[in-house]
Amino acid sequence: MNQIVVAGHLCLDVFPTLPSSHQDFMALLTPGRLVAVGPLRFATGGAVSNTGLACVRFGAPVRLMALTGDDLLGTETRRRLEAAGGDSRSIAVRRDVTTSYTIVLEPPGFDRIFLHHTGANDQFDASAISWADAMSADLFHFGYPPLMAKMYAQEGDALLEIIQKAHGAGLVTSMDMALPDPLAPAGQAPWETILRRVLPLTDFFLPSIEESLYMLNPSLYRQRRREAGSGNLVDVVSPADVSAIAHRCLDFGTAVVLIKCGHRGLYLRTAGRDRLVPVARRLGLPLEAWTDRELWQPCFHVETVVGTTGAGDSAIAGFLCAAARSLSAGQALRYAAAAGSYNVTQADSLSGLVDWSTMTERLAQGWPLAPFSIAEAGWTFHSHQQWWTGPADARPDRA
Repeated sequence: MNQIVVAGHLCLDVFPTLPSSHQDFMALLTPGRLVAVGPLRFATGGAVSNTGLACVRFGAPVRLMALTGDDLLGTETRRRLEAAGGDSRSIAVRRDVTTSYTIVLEPPGFDRIFLHHTGANDQFDASAISWADAMSADLFHFGYPPLMAKMYAQEGDALLEIIQKAHGAGLVTSMDMALPDPLAPAGQAPWETILRRVLPLTDFFLPSIEESLYMLNPSLYRQRRREAGSGNLVDVVSPADVSAIAHRCLDFGTAVVLIKCGHRGLYLRTAGRDRLVPVARRLGLPLEAWTDRELWQPCFHVETVVGTTGAGDSAIAGFLCAAARSLSAGQALRYAAAAGSYNVTQADSLSGLVDWSTMTERLAQGWPLAPFSIAEAGWTFHSHQQWWTGPADARPDRA
């Protein structure tokens, strides 16, 4: 099995236990008042934790790469990664930065409140990566550049340097995103320009539909956001919207686009043979099964959705681990959907996940799909594979 590097954003989430005896907890937050709370809970967060540890759960050889401070929170972050089976030897530790953390307040009857310190993530660049360790891998995945200030500064120079180094070493490169705050510097960054520079060297591009619309078609993003109102944007985007965004990404030069569409599943679009040859050669992929694909995989049925924290990251891990096992594009898509479906059965990002053999057995038994259909012309459902093929799929009969 090919080795995977998961690099990028990492933080420590801190959860104070808040009292449930008050109907209006927020009214207690007045200056000078002492509010009694319970014990703290800790959890690692960010792409390196969510995607990296999911890959570990799925049996992949994984090296984690991020930046933390030489402080108490950094020590606890690394300790928790190691306790979960993660290899944190390549995580950089520096005295001149502070470890990123998020205080998550969950007052009864209110939406969660996040107090976030970007910390070391804003200082992350190519110098924080152990390139000697990275070169021993085959697949290099980078997560959450919109949450890391250097990655979008100067039209993405630092991000481009990282992807260039990994690509230049012959690694298969992969990148996912995060939705930035439109009013923050990350939300004002020239994302189309950044992606035009980076995607030609990125083999797997794995954004959500919200992220890709925001970055590559902001006017359509705003229109769909208005149409959704207080609802979910994924409910108002059309397959044509998703296909058009994926086509732009392929035009920019990426080889494979996997777009996460929440409870509506996952969309996959792949490039032609010439762009995929080096990717297939490095990972041992069946080239024809990855060439010119357009697939939409619905989510699998779960009895109760408990939470969606890290569901997209789990789906990415399922996809990367399938590619690292040299499976077909369709199989990688199914494992991505399976991983995301297992994730939502628990509130946190990892507890719902199972090992690879258990997931494989569940898929082989014919896991029922969640309700989903596509009414647009050119889309066909294949009951045996349990996916839809789109009008751009060159050979919809392929597995």
